[in-house]
Amino acid sequence: MNSTPVQGYAVSKAESSLVLTLNGSQSNYTIMEGVSIDINATRTSGEGSLTLYLEGILLDTDINITNNQLFASMGEYNVTAMYAATENYSSSEKTYFVTVLDSNPPQLTINNALGNDSVISNSSYLLNITTNEKANCTGYLCSIGSCNSSTMATTDSYKHTATLYLSSQTYDINISCIDLTQLTGNASMVNISVDRSSPAISFTSPSSGSTENAGTVDINYTIVESHLDKAWIIRNSNSTKFYTSGGGISMAFAPGLQSITLYANDTVGNIGSSSLTFYVNATLSPAQWVEDISSRLGASGDVQLLNSSNLVPSAIDMGPTVTIEINLTDSQLMVPNFTAQVATWEFYFDVDDDDAQFESDISSSIGETPLEYVIVSNFTGFIPQDSDYYGRMELPGRYDYLYYCSGNTSTCGKITSSCSGTYTIASATACYVLGNDSVIYVPHFSSVFGINDTTYPALSVLSPANHSVQSNSVFYLNFTVNETNPHTTTFCNYTLNNGTDTHSDLDIDTADLTATGTLYIGYIQLYNVRNGNYNLTISCKDLKGQATTKKLNISVVDTVRPVITSTEPEDDDISTSSESKTVALGATTDERSICKYHPSNVVYASMSTYLGSSSSYSLTHTEDITYDSDSDESYYIACVDINNVETLARSHVTYTVDVGSGSTGGGSDDDDDSGSSGGGGGGTGGNTNPEPPARSTQVWRDMAGGAYTFNIPSLQIAFTNIFFSVPAALEGTSQLTVERVDSVDFSQVPFNLYQYLKVDRTNLEGITGITVKFRVPKAWISSKKIDPDSVRLFRYTDTWDMLTTKKLTNDSQYIYYESQAPGFSYFAISGQLAVESPIVPEPQKPPTGNVIVPTDDNGGEEETEEETESTSSGLGWLWFLFVLIIISGAIGGFFYYQRSVSVLSDKELNDLRVYVSKCKEEGVEFSNIKEALRKVGWSEDIITLVMHDVHVPSDEIDKLAQYIKTMKAKRVSDTDIENNLKKVGWSSDLIAEARKKIK
Repeated sequence: MNSTPVQGYAVSKAESSLVLTLNGSQSNYTIMEGVSIDINATRTSGEGSLTLYLEGILLDTDINITNNQLFASMGEYNVTAMYAATENYSSSEKTYFVTVLDSNPPQLTINNALGNDSVISNSSYLLNITTNEKANCTGYLCSIGSCNSSTMATTDSYKHTATLYLSSQTYDINISCIDLTQLTGNASMVNISVDRSSPAISFTSPSSGSTENAGTVDINYTIVESHLDKAWIIRNSNSTKFYTSGGGISMAFAPGLQSITLYANDTVGNIGSSSLTFYVNATLSPAQWVEDISSRLGASGDVQLLNSSNLVPSAIDMGPTVTIEINLTDSQLMVPNFTAQVATWEFYFDVDDDDAQFESDISSSIGETPLEYVIVSNFTGFIPQDSDYYGRMELPGRYDYLYYCSGNTSTCGKITSSCSGTYTIASATACYVLGNDSVIYVPHFSSVFGINDTTYPALSVLSPANHSVQSNSVFYLNFTVNETNPHTTTFCNYTLNNGTDTHSDLDIDTADLTATGTLYIGYIQLYNVRNGNYNLTISCKDLKGQATTKKLNISVVDTVRPVITSTEPEDDDISTSSESKTVALGATTDERSICKYHPSNVVYASMSTYLGSSSSYSLTHTEDITYDSDSDESYYIACVDINNVETLARSHVTYTVDVGSGSTGGGSDDDDDSGSSGGGGGGTGGNTNPEPPARSTQVWRDMAGGAYTFNIPSLQIAFTNIFFSVPAALEGTSQLTVERVDSVDFSQVPFNLYQYLKVDRTNLEGITGITVKFRVPKAWISSKKIDPDSVRLFRYTDTWDMLTTKKLTNDSQYIYYESQAPGFSYFAISGQLAVESPIVPEPQKPPTGNVIVPTDDNGGEEETEEETESTSSGLGWLWFLFVLIIISGAIGGFFYYQRSVSVLSDKELNDLRVYVSKCKEEGVEFSNIKEALRKVGWSEDIITLVMHDVHVPSDEIDKLAQYIKTMKAKRVSDTDIENNLKKVGWSSDLIAEARKKIK
């Protein structure tokens, strides 16, 4: 059966059309709020109805629509006419917007409003307002007929803030906000007074130091303050407030010295004060005073007030002398023969002989608990001036040591001398008189106590370590001993002995050691120590003969070669007019040695002539050689230490002697082991005041796994300790050496260098947990103006890596630090300058000379050329080209600008230029320099002239800052950026100034 396919056809629709008008206009329309407009929509082709919408809300449906619409509030409104598609016509639509503008000014709300007529003490005020519509706002700070405006920062168009800076005067604060239709809204706060001054107080009577003859005294005063709140008086260190007003108050006072302080505050919290001292000449009742102070002391004290005849009077005038005697349970306190007028008799001091906290504090401080003591508190409130009295204190029995505390327990010191002659108020130090009991005289009261010494010296040996191996014939004995009462003549002694050789010092007193409080540090050089196994014994004793002894076993295996540090003669051409000439051939070694010399470069054993002594090991070696004819000399010098370890290289000395030439000269050398001059000396034994070496070595044998410490005794080395861990046992000899080095061959460490160091290790692979402790002298920090908190330890790999550094503690000479290190290498200790305020020269007078612009020979301005070379440092050639383009333009502009403003004028201007240059070298910011010059009166013209003469113009700094910002965006490191800039001539301080602009 055949089928016929059905053919399909697409029928196209006709396009519909419509017209939408707003008040007859086929476009967006703008009106003011509260206005009506006609909205018309007409279908011009199609079939069926239209629909009309306002903001999505249906208004009407018809072929032709007419609608009158009122717009009551501001905003933007959507008007849309739509024709829906039918069978024969396509859909269409038309949209316009009605913009309704505000007809009312913006409304302002001050969020932190100050009430009119307010008084504040702020130095600034944050003006914070909110508007009900979008607006731009300005704050006005008005005073004495003038206003300063501040454009307010806007957040979300409705919140506005500005900080107003205030001085001590009265202001009106006005705010003006303008909306999008240029309507203005205003708000204000009026008569705002800023008061940052304290009330000014002065006494009119009585006068300071006067004597008032009645117990009631009229206190008259004046207070200058516009916003006074309250005034009150504190008398004689008492906390009670006596409120006063009206410029005067009558007060009753006890006899004697009176001290009052008048305070006043204003309504915003500023407080002023003024003090006054006078005397009241009235009769004192001893019985009443004794009763009052006895009630404070309780049952522990019996108090007597005596006249000059040591009798208890019925009344005391203020002119004569009196004595206070207080008898405690076991002790006695006296204030002998002081003038009654100097005491404030209404103030009461405290006396105690039973205080557990005092005993604990003293025990912690000196290591012994006081057996008997007397504590006097608050005595300065009774007799304020130490020069008006002295004290006598008596403790029962006798003691090993007596102590006097001039203040709190941290001020206690041992009384070292007995009293001689009569003790008076002019005496400045405490002394004692011993009988069956202990009598102590003191210049002023605090506390005294007696102790018996039961504690032995606390001795600790820092180096050498027990069972350690010393790799040199010279090393240091470093120990500490903590002792409150060291023996005065033979405090410590040591003996190093191996059965054959003995090194000892049996008479070490405190002067041979370094003392910090009760801690004594011994640093003693042992030299000419032969190889072998030794017993080292160290002992220290106190004044009672109580001794602490430490015994160690050490070995000496000398592997360190002596070094010849200098030779003589220094000049290579020696001449004389005499018939003969004696030349001193000499050498200095870094350890005690014996030296020889020879015309040929042979080893020590092959040399036959000794340079100096053939048997005494010393640091300096000299042989006098006399010439009676001309001679050309060439000698090689070699040395060995006591263990026959020879110098690595021979030092070569050459010189020419010209006898009978008519002139004189010196000598010369060519030293293979050149260095600085060494010290002198000789013999065996110990030296308690040596110059410590700049190198220290520690040797271990067959190390077990665990933690180890390398104590570094040399004062020339900043490192004090190196701590590390060995994860597994190490066989054989292991060695760690730390050495101070004067310079390095690679890049300099950042900031201000204190010391370079190098740490070498042998057979110490795989060690972990490396901690380095080091010290920096306070004298260096002070002289270099270093911020102590900025000191850092750096370690060198292929660059200087800053290690995390912690400040630990300090003593009288050093500040101590600690760092963790990932390994050993070269190290550096460095710090940054502390910020200081510049001392500005006062201007003498404006420059009077002519300002001279340098010119060329043809009368034109002299050209300045600056050639800059740069080398790529790891950057691609495109980056390098960018560096050259930016920096060359900046430097060229800088030198052209500097040429055009350079001046040569009279002395005042040159002195000012020198001052600005010096501030710049010391790292003071140019903004601080300018401000300091303004404060002392230099004019802006002169400041600008001098600053341009010594400082790159700000637009060139801007260019430099833009370059740095661009390079950082390309992820170039700060180090590479700075190195490239320095290569083309930019200084560190200008680079730092440009970085601040970026921040």
